[in-house]
Amino acid sequence: MVMPAASSVASLPARPSLPLTILFGTETGTAQMLAERAAEQATSRGFVPQVVDMAEVDVIRLATEENLLVVVSTYGYGERPGNAVELHAALSSRGSTPAPASLPSTLKFSVCALGDESYADFCQCGRDFDAYLAEWGATRIAPRADCTLDYEETFDTWLARALDALR
Repeated sequence: MVMPAASSVASLPARPSLPLTILFGTETGTAQMLAERAAEQATSRGFVPQVVDMAEVDVIRLATEENLLVVVSTYGYGERPGNAVELHAALSSRGSTPAPASLPSTLKFSVCALGDESYADFCQCGRDFDAYLAEWGATRIAPRADCTLDYEETFDTWLARALDALR
């Protein structure tokens, strides 16, 4: 009787999985949909993503994260989405909220901002998050992407760059 050969897959070392938090701030649902799409692509690239509503996150939790992608919209005249208001306020006012003095430089992040370029404050909320995270000490690993209403190509390029940089 011939015994089947051991699977070559079993002899390969396990590929390490990288944790990834994907925050979304949205008024209409687009940023959430894109965050979920990002999670699907990240999973296929060896990450273990968790999509999280910004309303469920505070600065103290951010200090425990390793890899962070932020997908956030701006609506109207530079307005923050309702679920991003508290986190935005906490990051913009360093001394007025219970939080660590800074975020660890080991926290790697990138921001994808969504907006309508016909407004003067195009993508302002995303610009703010990008600046605040850097000011708090986190490390930007890919440039912020500013997406217009025709966001597909810009989003896909940003996501590929961000995931490559996190690897």
